[in-house]
Amino acid sequence: MPLSRTIFSFFFPAGVIIAATVLVLRSEAAPMLFALHGFAVLIYVAAGLLALRFHSTRILFGAAALAIADAGLRYSAGDPASAAVVRDLAAILVPANLIALSFVEERGLLSRNTAIAAGGLAAQVAVATLLCRPEMQATSLLEFSFLPPQAMRWTAVPQAAVLIFAAGALFLLTRFVLLRNPVESGFFWSLVTSFVAFSSATPGVYLMAAGMVLAVAVVENSYLMAFHDQLTGLPARRSFYRATAMLPETYVVAMADVDHFKKFNDTFGHETGDQVLRMVAARIARVTGGGKAFRWGGEEFVLLFPGKTAEEAREHLELLRQLVEASSFIVRGRERRKSTADDRGRPRSASAQETFVTVSIGVADATGDVAPHILMERADRALYAAKAAGRNRVEVAAPSSGSARRLSRPAAAS
Repeated sequence: MPLSRTIFSFFFPAGVIIAATVLVLRSEAAPMLFALHGFAVLIYVAAGLLALRFHSTRILFGAAALAIADAGLRYSAGDPASAAVVRDLAAILVPANLIALSFVEERGLLSRNTAIAAGGLAAQVAVATLLCRPEMQATSLLEFSFLPPQAMRWTAVPQAAVLIFAAGALFLLTRFVLLRNPVESGFFWSLVTSFVAFSSATPGVYLMAAGMVLAVAVVENSYLMAFHDQLTGLPARRSFYRATAMLPETYVVAMADVDHFKKFNDTFGHETGDQVLRMVAARIARVTGGGKAFRWGGEEFVLLFPGKTAEEAREHLELLRQLVEASSFIVRGRERRKSTADDRGRPRSASAQETFVTVSIGVADATGDVAPHILMERADRALYAAKAAGRNRVEVAAPSSGSARRLSRPAAAS
């Protein structure tokens, strides 16, 4: 996924929900949010149902943790002593739960992980009920200070909770950077919103917003799975079909295929083959000239150039071909797939070798009212012509027939 898109997906729409909540609470429209909070259970239920529908137990129990904290704050509001204990305990448990759920593997609702998560939440409710008893004097325990009180005047959150929130924010942000997944982004922003909740006089409203963030994260993750290829991060075939519905009369379709990929895959293994596809996809995503790249399937990629002719797209496709060709790839033998700490710093094994990957590209442009699937067929025939002519080249199909004319010379024997 390109860096700009990653940054955008990180802040949108979760960041918008949080910003809107803050702005509304500071405006004359604040009573609207307080009224909505009366139906917050519907938001938690919606997040839970979406999580169930899309098999995300992490989101399910994240929403459950927020709902339990919100309910605890509501029901203890009439007793100031109990309310203080519930608020402090929730400020510790909510971030701890969100962090713990990050380690839960998605194994379906009827699994051991689900039973453990449900048991953990039930145990927390039991402990909270016990600590709310007056004789327990839990407030002094929960508000234990290890820093000077004046250093924490900026928040009402207990110092232990601040430490957990800070560690959790760093951990969840790191997970998002590594995985670039809407669920990881949703957990991060839900954690941030929860911290704002326990730092404010209206925690319930912010916890409700955190639940909305998790619900939206399920939808965003489902969209990503449907319209983007998980292996390469490129838009998938469904995104291509949607893009073709908005094309102008003049446009170019190009099909790119990794040369000798099956032989490469059989020789070095599927794991290395996947790494090659990710590398090639990263180069194809950098296509110039306003081109848009898509993963078509297997080792094939499709590029769209709206408003371009084949001649105009030619130089950009040639640059792309050269960019892929110039990218080397280090392949290790099957017996050296993983290195150990003792191997670091040693010269590269003889089983490791530097190899290069090339692509063949077939191009077709629309002349008049030509359906996208017709153009795809022409581009596919041009791609086969490129393969037959020696690979590692660009071929363009003639508009009126399946023939193709060569646009670039082979840089080296394939």
